[in-house]
Amino acid sequence: MGEMPDTLGDAGRLLKKQRAPPPGATAREPHRRRRPASARPARRLLCGPSTSPTILWSAPPCHLPTPRRARPLMGPADPPSHKSGPERRTGSDRRALEAERVARREVEASLVRETALSRASALLTSGSDDALSQILEIVGRATGVSRTYLFRVGQRGHDGVRLSNTHEWCAEGIPSQIHLLDDLPADAFPWWMKRLAERDTLAVPDVSLLGAEARAEREILESQGIRAVLAMPLLSREGSLLGFMGFDEVSSPRNWTTADQRALRTIAQMVARELERRAREEALRKSEERYRLATLATRDVVYDWDLSSGVLLLSPAVHTVLGHPLLGVASRDWWDGKIHPSEVDLIREARSQALAGRAIWEGEYRVLRGDGGYAQVLDRGHIVRGESGEPIRMVGAVSDVSERRHMEERLRHAQKMEALGRLAGGVAHDFNNLLSVILGSTEFLLEATAPEDPRHPDLLELRAAAQHGASLTGQLLALSRKQVLERQVMELGGVVKQMQRLLGRVLGADIKLWADQKGGGLPVMADRNQLEQVVLNLAINARDAMPKGGTLRIFTDEFHLDTDMETVSGTLRPGTYARLGVEDSGEGMEPEILERIFEPFFTTKPDGKGTGLGLATVYGIIQQSGGRVQVVSAPGSGTTFTIYLPLLPEGDGVPHGAQEGQPAGPVGCTAVESRRGG
Repeated sequence: MGEMPDTLGDAGRLLKKQRAPPPGATAREPHRRRRPASARPARRLLCGPSTSPTILWSAPPCHLPTPRRARPLMGPADPPSHKSGPERRTGSDRRALEAERVARREVEASLVRETALSRASALLTSGSDDALSQILEIVGRATGVSRTYLFRVGQRGHDGVRLSNTHEWCAEGIPSQIHLLDDLPADAFPWWMKRLAERDTLAVPDVSLLGAEARAEREILESQGIRAVLAMPLLSREGSLLGFMGFDEVSSPRNWTTADQRALRTIAQMVARELERRAREEALRKSEERYRLATLATRDVVYDWDLSSGVLLLSPAVHTVLGHPLLGVASRDWWDGKIHPSEVDLIREARSQALAGRAIWEGEYRVLRGDGGYAQVLDRGHIVRGESGEPIRMVGAVSDVSERRHMEERLRHAQKMEALGRLAGGVAHDFNNLLSVILGSTEFLLEATAPEDPRHPDLLELRAAAQHGASLTGQLLALSRKQVLERQVMELGGVVKQMQRLLGRVLGADIKLWADQKGGGLPVMADRNQLEQVVLNLAINARDAMPKGGTLRIFTDEFHLDTDMETVSGTLRPGTYARLGVEDSGEGMEPEILERIFEPFFTTKPDGKGTGLGLATVYGIIQQSGGRVQVVSAPGSGTTFTIYLPLLPEGDGVPHGAQEGQPAGPVGCTAVESRRGG
């Protein structure tokens, strides 16, 4: 209850004045205390029984006569009484008493208005969820109206402005209307809404007297038995209409006094501020919910960095994407400690330059994962500045672009391989034609020259050199995938088994060969000569990686894949594959070398020890055969090459009686193209 010294003081002075002898009475004449009608509500106000539903607050007991009837505490003063007391009074005496009665009544009404305002303010300050409903009850009981309510203006959609009755209080015996007044079209009340939009108070003492311009409103009000109505617009701070607060009287017409309207307008303003506050809280809640859902849906680590305190807020993606504990609150130093040591100083310098003058920060670097590896991330942040331009906050997101960068690198590698392949294929095509002439002429001369002829050894060397050149052109054509393959069904396990003796001679005595074959014959569609070339090239590459000897394991088995798998030569789709692996215990490779091993003419061997086409040829043959290549290597841990070829159903295309590892048809792929093909 707020402090009201003036109104309470006025009430005390009036009560004392009531005890004074009326003008004209002598000191000897006894003074008869009267009980003016206006004193009755004062007793109810100040010392009525606590069980009465109309009491707004309690006060210390006082000694006033018991009131004979109840009446509203706010509203117009009692009409002047023309009854004379038992004592004879002059006209001036009656006017003085009537003035007392009116003044007392105004003080009482003022007390009730002040109390209602005080209680409404206290309720709104408390933040109670049902504060609005309680305020309607307080105001309804104080004014003695039949019904009080709130209407809210709904969203403006394609159907126009909508109105909904959101809160209501009804006096005892008055039927509720709230269930009938939801989602109403505002254009059904044109006169009413126009007046409210113009910030006017709608005070209608007698509904039946509304003019033709308010016919729609009069019909609706009369259908609900409303005799008088008062509506206060609820306006936002910007002046837009939020809704209205209404008061109905169903018993009789009612004159809405200026004082009542002024007090109710104040309460309406308080309610409007509360509605705005709730709308802001709801908007904030929805915004936070959208932010929460967005951060859950995205794979970005969203952050908010307070530059003054150094506090760094991180979204849950720091755990789901990078594998770090869910800290929620961290620091910039903590995050910088996760940046790769070779890049952290550069990133700090670049970020400081952005804070010094730019609105956006962007940087790409490696950051430590929870599993100990590093992720390539893209960091983008918006810099918020204070009034003087100093940076105070950065809000942004960190995206894991490791997979994207890997795919981009693979694309660049594929494009480079394609370009080199086209170049090699073009050279090999022309060179092949020249070698065909040289080999043909050499064979003709050898046939025409006796073995004892001194020129015969030279011709043999010429033929050997041309055949070696033809072998190189074959590798170039395989690399460019322009070589004509005679693909046929064969069993991969059989091909590897028949090559074991040859591989033993190629590897030498210092390297132990292990063959581990599972999954049966593993029928595939391939060119036998080219498949043997793949196995031989991988074995020679493994031998060169073990100069001091070691172990070479060749294995074959059936491999089933349920989801896409990335390899160095492309994506391996779900399916069943014949898998060929060549695993050595050699020196392994650094990541920088591993990225380039399939490049044509790239080699780490000394000059004259390799052409740089062995692994490039493997890559081209497997790609042309519809398979994929994967390689895993690390310094000191050896290297494993794995070949995946589509597995055919057992017996598919294999002639009856074909031997294990033997082709199901003729083999005829020469290293040198015929002149007709050129």
